[in-house]
Amino acid sequence: MYEDWLTIMKHRVIEELEMERKSQHISIRKLAEMSGVMYTNINSIEKGLTSPSLNTAEKIANALGKKITLE
Repeated sequence: MYEDWLTIMKHRVIEELEMERKSQHISIRKLAEMSGVMYTNINSIEKGLTSPSLNTAEKIANALGKKITLE
């Protein structure tokens, strides 16, 4: 049950960060520069190939001017 919840929350965070990036018209490459997270990592995260660590997700969120909250 916990793993299902965690998986759902990870997907939700990833989707929200991608939507925010797109709404701000920021490319993955630009977001990589802004956040200090490698382009290939962000690309893999958005494609669902990998899951970000909390630290990585926070870096991306901060670069977008957002905070990660689990509600």
